[in-house]
Amino acid sequence: RIYKKKKMKKMDEGPYSEEGEEEEYTGESSYYTESDGEYKSDEEYETEGETDSDNREYISDDDDFDSEGEGDDIPPPLKFILKDIPIKTIQNQTEAVSAVELSEKFIAIGTYQGSLYILAIEGQKAYEFKNVHPGNMVNDISIDAEGEYIASCANDGRVVVRSLLKSSDVTEFSMDSPVVTCALDPQYKSTHRLLVGLQNGEVAVHKVGVFKIKTKKKVIQESHPIKKVCWRNNHIMWIFRGYIRIRNWNQQRNGLQIKLPEPENEDYYQLPVNVTWVDKPKEGNHTIEEFYGTNLGTILHCDIRYNAETKKETVHRTLYKITETTPFCGAAAFNKGESIFYLTLAKNGKIGFRVYSPESHLKSDIPGVMVQQYQDLHLRTLSFEEKYYIFTSNKMIVGSKTTVFDNVKHLVERKNFPAALELAQVHKQELEETEYSLTKLGEAYLTNLMSQGKYDWVRTYLPSVADKDKDIWQKYILEFIDKHQLETILPQIPQEDPQLNATMYESILNYLLQTNINLFKTYIKEWNPKIYDIKNILHCVQVKYENTQDGSLRELIALLHEYDENYASALDLYFNMTGEKLYLFDFIEKYNLFAHVSNRVSELLDIDKDRCLDLLTNHTEEIPVEDVIKQLHDKLGFSSQSTSQSRKQIQLLDYMDRLHRKNEALVEEYHDLLLELYAQYRTSELVDFVTKPRKYIVEKAIATCRKQLERRPEPSKENAINLYKAIVFLQADHLGLYEESLNIIVDKLSDVTLAIKHVNEKDSHLWKELIKKAVLSKNDTFLQDLMKDIGQYFSNEFTPLDLISELPDDREIHGLRDYMSGIIRAHSLQFSMNDKSQAILMEDTQLQSKTFHKKQKKAMVLSTNAICVGCKHLIKTSKPSIVFFCNHAFHKDCFEKTQEVIQESGRRKYAKNKKSKQQSKHVDEASPLPMRCPLCETLSKK
Repeated sequence: RIYKKKKMKKMDEGPYSEEGEEEEYTGESSYYTESDGEYKSDEEYETEGETDSDNREYISDDDDFDSEGEGDDIPPPLKFILKDIPIKTIQNQTEAVSAVELSEKFIAIGTYQGSLYILAIEGQKAYEFKNVHPGNMVNDISIDAEGEYIASCANDGRVVVRSLLKSSDVTEFSMDSPVVTCALDPQYKSTHRLLVGLQNGEVAVHKVGVFKIKTKKKVIQESHPIKKVCWRNNHIMWIFRGYIRIRNWNQQRNGLQIKLPEPENEDYYQLPVNVTWVDKPKEGNHTIEEFYGTNLGTILHCDIRYNAETKKETVHRTLYKITETTPFCGAAAFNKGESIFYLTLAKNGKIGFRVYSPESHLKSDIPGVMVQQYQDLHLRTLSFEEKYYIFTSNKMIVGSKTTVFDNVKHLVERKNFPAALELAQVHKQELEETEYSLTKLGEAYLTNLMSQGKYDWVRTYLPSVADKDKDIWQKYILEFIDKHQLETILPQIPQEDPQLNATMYESILNYLLQTNINLFKTYIKEWNPKIYDIKNILHCVQVKYENTQDGSLRELIALLHEYDENYASALDLYFNMTGEKLYLFDFIEKYNLFAHVSNRVSELLDIDKDRCLDLLTNHTEEIPVEDVIKQLHDKLGFSSQSTSQSRKQIQLLDYMDRLHRKNEALVEEYHDLLLELYAQYRTSELVDFVTKPRKYIVEKAIATCRKQLERRPEPSKENAINLYKAIVFLQADHLGLYEESLNIIVDKLSDVTLAIKHVNEKDSHLWKELIKKAVLSKNDTFLQDLMKDIGQYFSNEFTPLDLISELPDDREIHGLRDYMSGIIRAHSLQFSMNDKSQAILMEDTQLQSKTFHKKQKKAMVLSTNAICVGCKHLIKTSKPSIVFFCNHAFHKDCFEKTQEVIQESGRRKYAKNKKSKQQSKHVDEASPLPMRCPLCETLSKK
């Protein structure tokens, strides 16, 4: 398909006569623009480039759009029912249909022999009027809006209007030219107006007035025969060679003119014109009239909008040029106007129908009927039902939109089951009670696939077909089992909604147990155990294990015991399975099985120490601390040193250490035991443990450390150092044995830094003892380190020079001169720093004193309204006064009186404190007069 969208001129509009005047068209096209209110010629308008219309040309290749061949699987949008017209003379072909009109209530048919027949909308015969136009073909039929009056016209120059409700109500209009077409005013019952189009080109409105007086009002005289007239609500329309003209009859104003494209073949002018109106709802203030017309190989879609407020009408048209090998024979809206339905007639007599939209173009033929000439093909439609009535000379074809049922049936007939199933699934509710319901259609298809061995296809479609029907699921699952193809459908088997019978799940699991143990393990773990009987499956697994001794089945037996809430049995199995030991701890916590493992602490520690310690320390209420210690300590004690005993002791240490770090209060009563464990297995933690307040017996702790030092084999150097440090701390901080501790530091540890720290913190009198031990020690390294660091320490009890004075004259010390120089320099530096610090302090004190004295002498601003705090009188400049920095002022004599009161109060206070009268007097005489505000001082004391 080649799609071309071209620019289109604005709608042709022509000037019409005002009401009461008769003015004919000149035949020249003109345009009316709302912007300037003037008419313009074709050339003038084209230069503006303005358009409110659309001209589209479509060139189609028959092979591309034919619904046959590859497109057979595409459901057609329409279905057609071929019916015989229930009139014997038409059936035996003594009469033939020449004209058709349709209303909501009935169908009117005119024949070549001049008769008129009325059929019910379903097709049954209702009325017949023979020889309405004897010997003349009925050219056109019109029905009013109420369906009460019907008009017919013929070449005899007569128009016959009759009432279907009153047989005597018949009116004839005679013309002086053959009547080609006629149209009743939709409100004919009240207006009695009739629009006619004659062979001579005249368009006129005839009216029956009072006393049945007939009047005629000529609308226009055209230069060519009128092909079709229409009266739709307030609009009249007529079509003649190459033009469509429309006028609002009530306004009697200038109308609208549409110029049709000229055909390539002159014979196209002889083709009948089909006009199909569409019922459109009112949009706001706009009344909409819409119609489709076909002629000359084109389709015209036009809508007329009348605005009740502005009293203006606008027209938008779309002209579709769709190149076909045959002309068109009628068009109508399809799918609420989204597409266009139209008919064609091939040279071989086949009727073709087309459904066109900008996105697609479907072409097909209506089977079972042939037409010889264009005049014998009539299209009428009920737009509100989207039904299409096609009439030939002796047949009636009713077309309607295909339903879901029709589309599914179409796909099934062409064996396109996947597409049919997809469509049936989307419209499941609509097809529920039909032969093509999703269940019936799906089962038939699945059975066919199973017979062909297409198991993957069955797996794909079974969920949508079975949906929530467990019987269908079970039926096909059993078939898969029988054909040994269960693995194919396994992932699709539902556990809920629907939930199958428990026996079905058991059959599936038992089949997997015998054929594929890995899949059995997978689905035992994935499936909800509530959907089958656990005991039945457990029995099957146990039998399998007894027969095969497959160790992997023990895991499944434990898991099934867990599902069955037999936790004790599951726990025993998990203890004995290497691969599942890590899950053991989760299992214990998940089901709160602490009581079952409280006596198996050592086993748990052997399995995974960290996980077990977390378990024990996080659940001290469920597994009490004393129970754990009893298992790991009391049973074996510390007397033996077997490997098993050492393992138990280390486990106990790990547990108590973890518990101590998490919550010290839980192990307070076991501090002695914890200290003993640290001393034996983890001395690196011992020093930190003893340096903080703990609840242990000091003497016992010291004995424990000494016992470990005496152990054979001897402890490592690092352990020995840690043990000695612990003893030093215990003796010094708890027992006050500073000198004994210093002996250990010097003799056992040889740690100068620790020794200096010890004497500084514990007792500075020990400096002389430290110096003495260092001098008498044969450890030159210790003495050298002490001489290196002692220069920075001074006290009242010693100076670094004391060390030099204590050195024996015959002691050889490597680097002694350098050490002595360092001590002397440090000593000199220390004294120099003391002198300079003293000088700086004195200078700073003098500066601060001067500043304070200056501030005390600073003048104060005193208000003229200032009042003495003592006597409450104004302060006068002529009388000596005192003003404090808090702005309180006193007369000098008032201030002295206040001070005497304060001093008396002080003497009483001293007397209460059992001080002697002489002391009180001494204090009174020695105390200077305080120069502070008495009021502020009293308030601050309060």
